[in-house]
Amino acid sequence: MLHIFSHSEAANYEDIYNDMLRSRAYVFSDRLKWAVDVRDGKEFDNYDTIHDPLYIVVSNDEDQRHVASLRLLPTTGPHMLNTEFSHFFSEDICVQSPDIWECTRLCLHYSGKRKINAVLAIAELASALCRLTYNSGISQIIGVYNHSMKRLYSRIGWEPNTLAKSLPKYGNIECGVWDINNAVLQAVESHKQSVLIPTNARKVA
Repeated sequence: MLHIFSHSEAANYEDIYNDMLRSRAYVFSDRLKWAVDVRDGKEFDNYDTIHDPLYIVVSNDEDQRHVASLRLLPTTGPHMLNTEFSHFFSEDICVQSPDIWECTRLCLHYSGKRKINAVLAIAELASALCRLTYNSGISQIIGVYNHSMKRLYSRIGWEPNTLAKSLPKYGNIECGVWDINNAVLQAVESHKQSVLIPTNARKVA
């Protein structure tokens, strides 16, 4: 199931919002060992609580638990690339445009017992992101990611154009931009369907 809401609407999505924050704590603090704030088992920062971002969350249909999520902020206001991530790169990549939004906190984690299709979850997340931004008149998404993620982005049909690579001390980190247009939307939807088909075929068999 798909959930799209802002932080100001989070009270109406309390269960999935809190489950998302717990998943973020597990992924970014416990697993990746990032220096993030975790309180009461939940990871959140001032971009969540002050700047009213948009969230896209995919939950498991059976138990409504978090599977994948991301956070969106307009680059016309405070966002991570211009602050926390700015020192990662030698190039000046300051971005401020109403047509460009920043994507952060991409999180894939399901705490339930059922096995999930991770590629399908990310494909559903990307499809919702592409459709939402395209319909909102946004032309590009910008974000910071590990180079190893480009293989996954390729599998869902939506690879970023690399703008900058991080200084060596920060690892294999890149900053990239994802174009948004009708052709991209169709490609992402097509890739999502290609992931769905084998799953449905197995169920029929």
